Amino acid sequence: MITNFIKNKKNLSLITVGISLGIISAILNSSIIPIINKTIFSSDINYTLIVFVFLLCILSKIISQKIMVKLSVLAIEDIRVWFSKVLYKSNVEEIEKKGNSKLLVNFKEDIYNISEGISAIPEAIISSITVISLCIYIFIISYKIFFISIISLLIIFIFMLIINKISEKYLIKERSSNIQLYSNIESYIKSIKMLKMSRQKKEYFNEKIFYKLFTEISSLTKKTNNFIFFSQAVSEIYIMILIIIVIIVSKSIFNHSLEVITGSIFCIIYITGTISNFSNILQTILRSKVSSKNLIDTSQELGLDGIKYNLIDSTKHISEIKLENICHKFKESEFNIGPINYQFISGNIYYIVGGNGSGKTTISKIISLLYKPTEGTILINNEIVNEDNTFYFRNHICLVEIECNIINRLDLYINTSEKKEKFNKLLKVFKLDEKIEIKSNIINNLSYLSSGQKKRLYLTLSILDDDKSVYIFDEWAAEQDPIFKEYFYSDILSYLKKKNKIIIIITHDDQYFKLADNTLKINYGKIEHVK
Repeated sequence: MITNFIKNKKNLSLITVGISLGIISAILNSSIIPIINKTIFSSDINYTLIVFVFLLCILSKIISQKIMVKLSVLAIEDIRVWFSKVLYKSNVEEIEKKGNSKLLVNFKEDIYNISEGISAIPEAIISSITVISLCIYIFIISYKIFFISIISLLIIFIFMLIINKISEKYLIKERSSNIQLYSNIESYIKSIKMLKMSRQKKEYFNEKIFYKLFTEISSLTKKTNNFIFFSQAVSEIYIMILIIIVIIVSKSIFNHSLEVITGSIFCIIYITGTISNFSNILQTILRSKVSSKNLIDTSQELGLDGIKYNLIDSTKHISEIKLENICHKFKESEFNIGPINYQFISGNIYYIVGGNGSGKTTISKIISLLYKPTEGTILINNEIVNEDNTFYFRNHICLVEIECNIINRLDLYINTSEKKEKFNKLLKVFKLDEKIEIKSNIINNLSYLSSGQKKRLYLTLSILDDDKSVYIFDEWAAEQDPIFKEYFYSDILSYLKKKNKIIIIITHDDQYFKLADNTLKINYGKIEHVK
């Protein structure tokens, strides 16, 4: 992920230029101290040189920082694209298990932290070059003070690494708490009506869940920051002691000149500021390291679905789906699907009925090729479904789930004038023409629609694709008014049947069972009865 970002020629060029300018800025920045020190003890002052070095230092620093900001933005974009591709190619079951909250933390916090870490690495190099340059100057004017300084700096650096290692465990805990926070915020928003109508539940949620988690996150953040401040404070105190030692030793033991003493002190004071900045940089890199590990762990846990995402030939038609000894086992449950043996043929309407939790939705996801069965074979048009053709067949199937996840961009669904005309007609039929606000192909008021209205809109958008061969409706008619139920079962299904589609409906509406060509009753993951 990060390696690929750095290997990109354009990014590598930017990193090289940014670091090079940063190094030039660091060296020029460091050279100002010897120039100032020399100027103090010399009557011949070269103002032109001082101004030139100062301006060149500022210019190189500004350009370097601008490049680093650009790199940070590019890194966020690049990693987001990479992670979205990982999600697309991941196992659907694993994505559902992870949940929205963890994936949102990955997308928002982890990717941002990684980009900050990438831009902090050049800063760490520049800070190191600054310290090295100043140490070289100290060595030139007094190798004795240099050895005292270098030993002290090594002690400070090791101390900072130890502190950062200790604070790493708090960063990991803080991130874990943030995942819980996102999950609770999601629950809070979805349950806001219920909480408003129950003081007891609201107080329990706020005090026992929300506020407790806020306190936990604040405590972990405080501990992490305390370690950083402690590290900086100790480092600065240690540097002050070093300055006092240098003054005493230089004057009473080494008999150094005032120019050597002031030059050394100037360098040490400047190094103090650089070390303080270096401590913050190390913390940024540490956060980036934790986030990078979590992002990679998530991508590995999701697991690639192994499907080859090749070009699609949408001209072919699915005329038959055959399930042979299909079984699906859940890792964390004793409930299993199968074995199932059945054949779905085009031009027929199939009802799948059964109690809640009987396995109907899982079967629909197996038929739609979103779930891979643990055992058995799926044949489509007498061709065994495998990694080479799953993506092809999947693009001929339309799954309308009970949860309507609509993307508000209409141009994603409507790309021809015929589809637009059909869409406007269906909006009137489902009485949505006056409910939705469309501007520049974007539905602006999607969040204000009721669940029933969203389902009708979802159905409208789903049946626009005439190139689909299979339509699976999972409890679509639930929560719909009788007039819309009637239109769905009598008109929509009849229309799809005439188009020679395979129509599979998961439903509890027994008054419409007579419209089915075949009814499959599912019980405990098995076909109990076929009518």
